[in-house]
Amino acid sequence: MGDILIEFLESVLTRNVVIVSLLGVTLVTVEARGISRCIRSGLKYALVIALTSFFGWIVQSVLPAELDFFLAWVFLIFALIGIRILTSWGELRGEWLGLPRSMLVLGLLVGYPVLIWQQGLDFESAIIVSAGGAIGFYLAFVGSAALREQIELSEAHEILKYTPVLLFSLGVLSLGLVGFRFL
Repeated sequence: MGDILIEFLESVLTRNVVIVSLLGVTLVTVEARGISRCIRSGLKYALVIALTSFFGWIVQSVLPAELDFFLAWVFLIFALIGIRILTSWGELRGEWLGLPRSMLVLGLLVGYPVLIWQQGLDFESAIIVSAGGAIGFYLAFVGSAALREQIELSEAHEILKYTPVLLFSLGVLSLGLVGFRFL
């Protein structure tokens, strides 16, 4: 493939912040139902996210540079193992809009290790970034469930208690968090 085509595909898929964020937000808005359920459920998701991203980093760090084309398969295999672990723990059951719920987490479990790989991190940084991403997901998961419960308990009109209001609220919260840059 030509360099321009490769650059185009990378900007469409792997470096596209909108798609990566959408994959995480979709999972959070679909699965985050009820704060008491989400505290335990979110820990399961966070653990799997941390493990798949860290083990993906380990494999990519020992893989020679000329075999980097295998990394997509490595990340996919770890994501499928993570999905298997989540389903054995009782998560991702049923369907959402005709798709198996496992499809909601597949993009996240493949995309996050790709983002870590693109940063070219050392061992300590990979551990910190994997754990930080998992903790951040957990906070978003539980926070989204709490926000959903508050929306459902509010005395607002029924039309304002659906997912678009939750997405709008999450968008406003994310705008507030954008200002916190630590590096």
